[in-house]
Amino acid sequence: MSNKKTPIFILNDQGTCDFSDIAKSLNESKDYIVVNGNTFCNFPLELAYLRNEWLKVCFEISEKIGLPIVINASLMPTTIKNLDNAKLFSDIHFIATVSDNNRFTQRYNELNITNNDWITPARMSNDYLREHAQTEYPEMKVFDISDMSLSEAVAEIDAFIRERIS
Repeated sequence: MSNKKTPIFILNDQGTCDFSDIAKSLNESKDYIVVNGNTFCNFPLELAYLRNEWLKVCFEISEKIGLPIVINASLMPTTIKNLDNAKLFSDIHFIATVSDNNRFTQRYNELNITNNDWITPARMSNDYLREHAQTEYPEMKVFDISDMSLSEAVAEIDAFIRERIS
């Protein structure tokens, strides 16, 4: 095991309907590992404890295989930056994908998603990220994917990640 810290990336992809589309494509990289973090984000009890433990697991995976981790999760900087195990990483990079309202609605319609109990919170989060992500601390890198194809969005996010791990 090395003592060299690696960065971690938190991908909050509210701009897509299927939260795993971008992550699945990024997962093809051999330069970092993408993990689904929504299970530890949405657990109803002891969120801070579970998030802290999940960061430790991610660190141990990263250390063992020697690659940085990208967590695909609906997380904001305030939910991670003050956790003790956040210090295990050299840097924490927050990435957000957003869409304008027309494209957001179009994506849901294309997938025949009509459940407002699911659409409304997703839209609210997308709107919040679109309007306020750059005022979060640490700042989130925002990718407006309204007019991008999946492959274009993945290429831009991949380039952002690679610039920070090279």
